[in-house]
Amino acid sequence: MSDVPPLCSMHTYLQWKLSVESHSLAYAAKATTKDILFAVDIPFPLLRAWYNLVVLKKPFQTSCTCDPKKIGINLPSNFPQFTYIELFEFAIPGNSFGLTHDQVVRSEINNSLRVMAAKVYVEYGKNRGRKRQQLDLKAKRFHIFDGQTISIKQLEEENTLIHGEMQKWKERNSNLESEMRKLYYEMGRALEEKDEKIEKLETKNKKLKQYIELLEKSEKMEHQGKDISETKKKSRTLKKCLSRAETALWFARSFGLELKSVNVKEINSGIAHNLMMENNVTGSTENTGFDALSEDDKAKVEKVLFLLDKFCVGDAFCHEITMLVDGLPKSYLIKQRRSQLDKMYHITSTPGEDHGAQLPFKELLQNRIKEYLITHPNAAKKQ
Repeated sequence: MSDVPPLCSMHTYLQWKLSVESHSLAYAAKATTKDILFAVDIPFPLLRAWYNLVVLKKPFQTSCTCDPKKIGINLPSNFPQFTYIELFEFAIPGNSFGLTHDQVVRSEINNSLRVMAAKVYVEYGKNRGRKRQQLDLKAKRFHIFDGQTISIKQLEEENTLIHGEMQKWKERNSNLESEMRKLYYEMGRALEEKDEKIEKLETKNKKLKQYIELLEKSEKMEHQGKDISETKKKSRTLKKCLSRAETALWFARSFGLELKSVNVKEINSGIAHNLMMENNVTGSTENTGFDALSEDDKAKVEKVLFLLDKFCVGDAFCHEITMLVDGLPKSYLIKQRRSQLDKMYHITSTPGEDHGAQLPFKELLQNRIKEYLITHPNAAKKQ
């Protein structure tokens, strides 16, 4: 009961300490069931104060020097409810002993203290003046029996138990702190990785956006002629559209797919067209054109095509030369071979504002490996 609050700075009656004395021989002779350990002298004013607190719910102090009007006032409703045994424990000098936690025994002690306090209160009611002052000097002797106190062994066990629980609590808190730091570190790492991924994706998206914008602005991909509904020779326009569609859909090969046909519809007229790829048309170029030439003629066509690319001259120049010089390959064969070579490699413009060309390394490497395996069939078997 060390947490019992004083009612005012001058109320010191709860701080009066009991006096531990040897037990009375006359009382010990009457006690036949239990052994008396020692006795405690309780001053009359303290017993009277206990009665006022527990029964009358009023603070009272005979020697209080505070405002007389405040003496005997009712306690506030939220003031804690005390028992006699709790007030008794609060007054034990130096915590020299402790009472048992057994509720039955504590109830017996509390009842004995209640009877003693009631008798003292009645004594104060009967006397006035000098006789009442003489009561302030008296004390009641309260005997403590065997079994009513806590043994030293029990206190040691409780102390050991409390110490063990405190150690476990500290260990749990230590683990919790370590786990908290670990989780905080992992959370920080996850946030950093997320930021890095977002930054990489933003950079990649920016490059793709620039590449798409470049493709949209490319004159090679944009049709500069009339609308197909306004042209007379639609086959030529459709063929040109098919060629550019094949170029735009070059990525289909990366999925292991091959473009066979394209279904389109005219916007203005609503006429639908099914465009078949050249390599899928029966008898289109398989046995005619460039593929039907001899090896020498094929080499001659490729040499002319190389010169055209080297000196950056167009098909019109090649056509004029073939009209003047006999023995040169026809211009349509050169165009056909160029178309075949363009289908073998997908060359695109580099992203960004600077002009340039790029060739996918992965696709180029795959083609080289395929060509090598075709020319060296035994190489795969050795592996």
